[in-house]
Amino acid sequence: MSNQSPIGYAWLIKKFELNPLPWWIESYCAAGYRRSDSIGRIIKKSYSNDRHPGESIVSHIEFGLKHEGLHLELLRQVIPAMESSEIVARYHETPTGKYVRIIWFLFEEFTGQKLLLPDLNRANYVKILDDSKFFTCPGKKVSRQRVELNLLGDLSFSPMVHRTDRLEAALKESFGEKAEALESQYPPELYQRAVRYFYSKESKSTYNIENEKLSASKQERFVRLLETSEDLALTTEEGLAELQKKIVDPRFANDGYRDLIGEQIYVGETIAPGNERIHYIAPKPQDIRDLMNGFEKLAERLSQSTEVPALISAAVLSFVFNYLHPFSDGNGRIHRFFIHWVFRKRGFGPKNFVFPVSAVMAHRPAAYDTALESFSKPLLERLDYTLDGVGEMLVTTDSADYYRYIDCTIVAEKTADFVEETLREELPAELKFLQQYDQARTQIAAIVDLPNRDADLLVKFVREQGGALSKNRRKQGRFASLTDTELNELEEVIRKAFDLS
Repeated sequence: MSNQSPIGYAWLIKKFELNPLPWWIESYCAAGYRRSDSIGRIIKKSYSNDRHPGESIVSHIEFGLKHEGLHLELLRQVIPAMESSEIVARYHETPTGKYVRIIWFLFEEFTGQKLLLPDLNRANYVKILDDSKFFTCPGKKVSRQRVELNLLGDLSFSPMVHRTDRLEAALKESFGEKAEALESQYPPELYQRAVRYFYSKESKSTYNIENEKLSASKQERFVRLLETSEDLALTTEEGLAELQKKIVDPRFANDGYRDLIGEQIYVGETIAPGNERIHYIAPKPQDIRDLMNGFEKLAERLSQSTEVPALISAAVLSFVFNYLHPFSDGNGRIHRFFIHWVFRKRGFGPKNFVFPVSAVMAHRPAAYDTALESFSKPLLERLDYTLDGVGEMLVTTDSADYYRYIDCTIVAEKTADFVEETLREELPAELKFLQQYDQARTQIAAIVDLPNRDADLLVKFVREQGGALSKNRRKQGRFASLTDTELNELEEVIRKAFDLS
């Protein structure tokens, strides 16, 4: 790339000396050269020199809009710094041009200034975001420039999700319908027991991911929250704060977002006294309210809009909430809770059902970290901060815009993976286990009428010990009153029920 000249967004980044988060595509020009290479997730495209837009800012923006998509984080900084006369001149050259209309619209929105141009009264409406490349949500039509604002959110806050092969394939899988089909494959009583178990498993797993202790009473409270999740008002500060108070230690609960207490949140680990390794830095407290206002509107929209697939909506709201980290504690649990909230609100899967996705996340920590780090790693490279002797952080970078347009493509793909694995492995395995357990308990009762608790313990111990009760266990509790013949028969029926060798 050393002999190539940047064009489009890469040219603008160099000209204005900006450092935005990585964009999905970079464009360059070189003599007689045209090719496309992928480096990780970034596509690098080279064009022949006759495609160079020259030194015009508006020309490079138009090239970027046409060939690289809507880079709002960059355009939010570049377009207000332009001379408005350049936009006006380009408009007069191509008054109905698609991209000059988008630039004109963005200039007026970002600056609050109205250009000396007449409202368009003829021209088809143009979508600000290419819905063949991004997931979009039909939005407001602006008659002045005749553009349609079809972002997932709005101009001040809108995550982006690319239409990748992985996501398109996942949507064709119809995970919600497959989950509904499971219900018809099992006896109603067995299925309902499985559902109750999935609620408990999800509760345990979401706390275990953060190494949080979960008492029986706290688990029961969390299960009740999951069961009634669609009734919770997670589109308001009050509703989110109320949920946080129910899942964290009351001493560390917040009355509202952390700007009220001026707290800077970060995620790190102590390597040695005075040596902290930082993994993630959340928005500055003075920025969090504006960002959460955007998130609340996004949550209201995606929890209701049928145009955006429920899987995409759940992934976006779940992970974006986690990246914003609006509270002192409980952000991770609420982040995973959002998946269930969206699924229930949007009718994804059987009624009163829960996908134990946290269990899959806990089993696949590398994949979960990949999802989280798709944003956190490049963000961390762009932030300057100080830590004092007691671990208080001060972020010195003007960083709010980094959180406005988060690329959620990877987190959406990983969420699809987690849901798919839940359907393919977690749910069938648990339903099979319950069938095997019922078979074992029936055959145990035919040999010895053990009390329920002892029968449960017998199954547990024999499975844990590879199909045979240890000598010490045989001598403990009520097992000591059983004969060797009875114990041998009990072991055999448990081995057969659970396919133990």
